[in-house]
Parts: sequence; C-alpha cells; structure tokens
Amino acid sequence: MKKITVLPAVFAIFCAANCAVATAKIVHYGPLPEEVLTTFPAGEPTVVLVHGGYWEHQTRVTELKGTAKVLQKEGFTVVDVDYPQATEEGQTVFPLEPEAVERATEWALGHSQHIVMLGESAGGHLAALTAEALYPRVAGVVALSAPMNLWTLLSAGKPRHGVHRALNCENTACSERYALKWSPVSHVVCIPFLMGYYRKDTIPVSQGFEMQAALPCESKLVVVPGEGHIPTPSKVGAFAFIREVG
Repeated sequence: MKKITVLPAVFAIFCAANCAVATAKIVHYGPLPEEVLTTFPAGEPTVVLVHGGYWEHQTRVTELKGTAKVLQKEGFTVVDVDYPQATEEGQTVFPLEPEAVERATEWALGHSQHIVMLGESAGGHLAALTAEALYPRVAGVVALSAPMNLWTLLSAGKPRHGVHRALNCENTACSERYALKWSPVSHVVCIPFLMGYYRKDTIPVSQGFEMQAALPCESKLVVVPGEGHIPTPSKVGAFAFIREVG
C-alpha cells in the first residue's frame, strides 16, 4: 500500500473548502439590525436556541455560546438566535420579539426539516410560542424555567417588573385577555414538550404544571432539586429528548 503524504499547505487549501462545516457562522435572518443568528454546524436534528433575559436583556455577542457548543459536541446543529428587544420609546415586546424568533426559525427550517426549539426563561416562552405558531413543522420544545401563563405569573406577583414591562402595563392595569394572548398555555397543539424548573425557581414550577395540564399530548416535566433558575440541558435529559423527537 502506498503511503500518501499531504503537505501542510495542501491540507490548508483542502480544509478551507471542506472543514468549514465545523466553524460557527453569523447570519442576518431579518430586516432589523438585531436579527442575527449564529450557526454551529453538526448533524441532525437542528436545535434553535433562544436566550432569555426578561424580554429586555440583549447581548449581541451570542448569549448562549457555551450551551451551543455543548449541543454541537452532542452532534446537533445549533442555530443560536439573537433578536431585537423592545428598548426604544413606543416599542412593545409583543409582537416584536415573537415575530423575530419566528423569522429565525423559518430561516432554520429552510436549511433543515428536523427542528427542535430550546429556550431559557423568557427565551423558553418565545420558543414555545414559535413552535405553536409553526406547528407541525417543529418537532419538539425544550423550555427551561419558562413562563407559560403570563396572567397567572402576574397574579403570583413575580417576577413583576419583567412581566409588567413585557405586557406594557407598568403604569396601567394589565389586561387578562392580552396576557393570555401572548401565553403559550393559550395556544397549545400536540408538540412534544420537555420542561425543566428548579424546585425553588424565579419562574415558579407551577408554570410548567399549567402547561403540562393544557397540552393535548404527553409531555415531560423535570423538577430539579434545590434553588436556582434555568437548569442546564443535561440536568433535565434534554439531549436524549432532542434525539427522540428530532
């Protein structure tokens, strides 16, 4: 058998054309300057990753880069979504943010037919709304410490500032109808859900139980012992769930 020697310069040229699939890539997916996503290529299914932050915290450098790399190492292609926040006078969270995340997911669907959403906190809320809006093209949702019913979350009195601001009722009476309009619990369809919360969480675990009771098909709810916010995907069995539904 002949021994083949590949010179470094030749390998560099070859890899530039063929090894770029392992490299993260930044893409503008919509008309607004904040509508940017970062892709971490690997295999199927593709995970659309949506960061949280009370619908108001934005980091243009990808918020969940560490989580994206972990998912990529598990063999999943990742689309890590940045989206515009309602920070300017007169802007409202809804429908600005859900529409942006939906556009990003449409971009992902143009590159993969096997999509699973994964969102943290407010990002879990947006991921759930997006999956419901795009049913049945999204295969499943992983929602970590996610608000599912904004009205009962308001009634519980926490986290007041973020929810009041998101619903644009910081200085006026909040509307139950409007709160429910933007609550995933009001738009349930038969999509597999995996939800994870800490037992003592900033977003109470009752939000997950409400969503589980409303869903018309089987879902999984994992309660992690202790106090915290946003359990890691590994703590709730997310990798196995993504492989199962994707």
